[in-house]
Amino acid sequence: MKVYLKTFGCRANQYDSEQVRTLVESGGGSIVEDVAEADAAVFNSCAVTSEAEVELRKGIRGAARRNGRLRTVVMGCAASLDRGLLGSLPTVTDIVPGGDAAEVVRALGLVVAPPVAAR
Repeated sequence: MKVYLKTFGCRANQYDSEQVRTLVESGGGSIVEDVAEADAAVFNSCAVTSEAEVELRKGIRGAARRNGRLRTVVMGCAASLDRGLLGSLPTVTDIVPGGDAAEVVRALGLVVAPPVAAR
């Protein structure tokens, strides 16, 4: 599975997106830079400013215009605030409040290996 990953906001979101990247790749997927090549998209959202939320919605709509067959997952703090509005955007199939990278990858349909216990 090819996944387009777009991050809005703070360093915490950047960290969460890196966790998504790692899990996607360990699950056999790859991250692509061009949404037109993607099977799915993950938007890691920010709700600190209304401008960030506007940019998120604009990004999702633009991605859907470029690739109408996307399966889009929205994660992050904006996903915690207005699930109804985000869920009504084109191609959005799943909303994962907060930064649970494993839940995002499961929503994409990839298998997440359980963590190995340290000895």
